[in-house]
Amino acid sequence: MKRANSMSTLRDRILDSAVEVVAESGWSAVTMVAVGERAGVSRQSVYNEIGSKPLLAEALIAREVTFFLRAVSAAIEGESQPNDSVRAAACSVFSIASDNVLLAATLSPGSDAATELLPLLTTQSGPILEGAAGLVIDSLDRQYPEILPRGETLRAGVVVVVRLVLSYLIRPLGSPEQMADQVGWVAAQLLSDESAPAVIVGN
Repeated sequence: MKRANSMSTLRDRILDSAVEVVAESGWSAVTMVAVGERAGVSRQSVYNEIGSKPLLAEALIAREVTFFLRAVSAAIEGESQPNDSVRAAACSVFSIASDNVLLAATLSPGSDAATELLPLLTTQSGPILEGAAGLVIDSLDRQYPEILPRGETLRAGVVVVVRLVLSYLIRPLGSPEQMADQVGWVAAQLLSDESAPAVIVGN
């Protein structure tokens, strides 16, 4: 157990250091040497713990996704109605994203992170979508076991909502609150029998 904790701490130090390098100098400056120096370990230690630079990219995105999903789960469980839960979860994601260094570097026009990081949120986003949809479904099931549709109906609705949230992360259209209102409206149409007034977000 002690070894596992030590390795986890080293991994976090390496990932934190990589984010710092990205924030200061961009993705192109992220090398095993630069990350190791920042983390206070050798280049070989970085390779041993993480692997290649593409694997480092995957590890960085995976950790950020985990952080976002924890916020989503907490937001869902903090409300008393399904649509309010979805809206609160979306607003939490958008608010966190607005200050996220790694996401900003990935989505910045002309960013050197686009080649290795952006595909993990777009063309290779399957694992993120599946993980997010699964967590949202589980959280909603626990919070509202008698209210929401079941089975594939619930899953289909959640997948659409998660895809919408991801699309807004990649190309924001309005403030976090405005985008969350739009997501909440979509959720109201897909996850309940009641309709709600449409919320229009500017182009």
